[in-house]
Amino acid sequence: MLEVERSTVVRWERGETEPLPWIRPKLAKALGVSAGRLEELLSSASTAESDDAGPTVPRQLPAAVADFTGRAAELAALTRILDDASAGTPGTVVISAIGGTAGVGKTALALRWAHQVAHRFGDGQLYVNLRGFDPSGAPAKPEEAIRGFLDALGVPAERIPPMPDAQAAQYRSLLADKRMLIVLDNARDEQQVRPLLSASPGSLVIVTSRKQLAGLAADDRARLLSLDVLSHAEAVQLLTGRVGQARTAAEPGAVTEIATLCACLPLALTVAAARAASRPGFPLSAVVAELRDSAGRLEILDSGDASASVRAVFSWSYRQLGDQAARMFRLCGLHPGPDITAPAAASLAATSEPETRRLLRDLTRDCLITEHSPGRYAFHDLLRAYAADQAHDCDGEPDHAAAVGRVLDHYLHAGHAAAGLLDPTRAPITLAPPGPGIVPERSVSYQHAMAWFAAERHVLLAMVALAVRSGSDSHAWQIPWTMMPFLARQGQYQELAAIQGTALAAAIRLDDMSAQAESGRLLASSLTIIGDHGQALSHYANCLKIYRQRGDRLVRPRSTEGSASWPNARAATLTRWVTASRPFAFSRPSATRRWRQTCSTTQAGATVNLATTSRPERSASRHLP
Repeated sequence: MLEVERSTVVRWERGETEPLPWIRPKLAKALGVSAGRLEELLSSASTAESDDAGPTVPRQLPAAVADFTGRAAELAALTRILDDASAGTPGTVVISAIGGTAGVGKTALALRWAHQVAHRFGDGQLYVNLRGFDPSGAPAKPEEAIRGFLDALGVPAERIPPMPDAQAAQYRSLLADKRMLIVLDNARDEQQVRPLLSASPGSLVIVTSRKQLAGLAADDRARLLSLDVLSHAEAVQLLTGRVGQARTAAEPGAVTEIATLCACLPLALTVAAARAASRPGFPLSAVVAELRDSAGRLEILDSGDASASVRAVFSWSYRQLGDQAARMFRLCGLHPGPDITAPAAASLAATSEPETRRLLRDLTRDCLITEHSPGRYAFHDLLRAYAADQAHDCDGEPDHAAAVGRVLDHYLHAGHAAAGLLDPTRAPITLAPPGPGIVPERSVSYQHAMAWFAAERHVLLAMVALAVRSGSDSHAWQIPWTMMPFLARQGQYQELAAIQGTALAAAIRLDDMSAQAESGRLLASSLTIIGDHGQALSHYANCLKIYRQRGDRLVRPRSTEGSASWPNARAATLTRWVTASRPFAFSRPSATRRWRQTCSTTQAGATVNLATTSRPERSASRHLP
C-alpha cells in the first residue's frame, strides 16, 4: 500500500512536482500501470503545464555551407524520398544513407537539404553531433543526446526525470503529433541512433554516418543514400568558387590536375583551395607540383586543424576497425588498383576466400572501400595512399614483399590459365609454382577467359608496373606474355607493344635468353602490326640471333590434332621474313600480306592454312611468328 497526501497527488497531476525515484515503482504498482506508462503520464502532465506558457520551437540546425557545390542529383533524390513518404502511408521518414567515406561531404549535404525543407516542419528542428567518428574517440551516448533535446524542447531541469528510460519516454511524448526535423549527424551505428528516432508520423529524421547503416533499412524502414566523391566538373567548380575565377581561368590545366590529385574528395579539395588562397602570389601550378608527390600528398592536405586534415579524418574511421579488417585495409593499399576481387584479395592477405569476403564486407560497411560493381572493390587514390602509409607504419618490409609476391603470383597463374583457353595450341611458358597462401582462380571456358581478361585488363597493366617497381622481373615479362592472346583479339597492338617492351627489358635484366627471344618476338610482331617496321626488323633480327645461338630448341606446336601444324624451325621462318622485308620501305598492308605469305609457306613438310584454321588460331597466327 502506498500512502501519500492528496495535495501531493494534485501537484503530480499538475506537473508542479514529480515523484521521487524510489516512489515511482510503488506508484506504478498502485495505479496498475507499467513503469514506462507512468513516465508517459508524468511527462504529459509536465508538457501540459509548459504548453500553458507557450510551446518552445527549437531551431538547432547549424548554418549550411555557404559555397555548397554540386550534388543536384542527391538533393533531388532526398526530396523525392520525402515527397513519396508524405504521399504514402504516414510514418517517420529516416534517411541514413547520407553515408560515405570520410571527407565526402555527408554533413554538408544533410544541412543543405535540411535548410531547404525546414519550412515543412513547423514544430522546429533538432540537431546533434553524435561523435561516432571523432578525435576524442568517445561517441555520444543516446541518453546524452536525449537530455540535450529535452533542454532544446524547453523542459525545465526540475521536470526532467533522472532515469534515462524515463527521459526517453518524455522525449517521445513531447514529439508525439509534432512535425519535427531531426538531424543525427556522424552516427557510429544503428544502436546509437534507434533511441533517438521519433515515432511521430509527421517527423523526418536524417542520419549521417561513415557506416552503411543497413540495419536501419531492414528494421526501421530507412531509405539509404550512399554518397560518392564529386564528379570532376563539380570538383573544378568547387575549386573555382574557393580560389577565384580569375586565377582558375588563368591556369585551367592546373585546376583540372588539382581536382584529379585530390581524387575529387570535397575535404581534400577545400584544403588544397585554402592552401592556394593563402598564397595568392603563387601560381596554381605550385600547388600541383606539391600534390604530385604521392608520398607527401597527405601532408600537403593537412590544414593544421584535425577536422580539416585528410589524414586525420581517415584515421578516425581506421581506428574503429578490428585487427583483421585493419590488416586487409592496409594490404589493399599495396595493390595498385584500380580495383580488386575477393580471390585476389585473399591471395594478397593469404586468407581464405570466405574470410576475405567477410573482411571486405566489413570495410564496405565502414565506407573505407566501395563495391563499385558486383564482386569488385575499390577506393579512391587518397584512401589508397593512406592505407599504404598505414601498411608501412604497421607492417614490416618482409610482410610487404610477401604480400606483393603473392598478388603477382595470383594474377600470373590466373592469366596463364586463361591464356591457355584463348589459344590452346600456343606453347606454354614454364612458371614457378605459386607461393603459399595463393587462392587459385581458374577460367573454365573460352568465354570465361575473355571475360576475365576484360575485367582484369587494367589491373594486369598495373601489375606489370608493380612487378618492375618491386624488382620481380620474372613477373614483369611473364604477365605480358599471358595478355598477348587477349590484346591481339581486341586489336590493342599499341598496348601490346608497350608491355612487351617492358617484358623485354625485364628479360634482359634477368639475362634470360629464352625470355628475351619470346618477349622480343612478341614485341616485333606487335610493332609490325602498328607499322613500326624498322624497330620490328631489329627485334626480329635479335630473336633470330638468339634462336641460332640456342640451336632453335624452342618448339611451338600449332595443333595437337594434326589439322594444322606449325614448323619447329622458327629461325628459318624469321630468316625468310627478315630477308624478304629488308629491301623494302613497305606499308602496313604489304608488310602484313608478305608476312602471312611467309607464315603459310611449307616448312619441314607442314603447312598452315589460314583459311581452314579456327578463328582464335587465325587471329594469333595472323600476326605472330
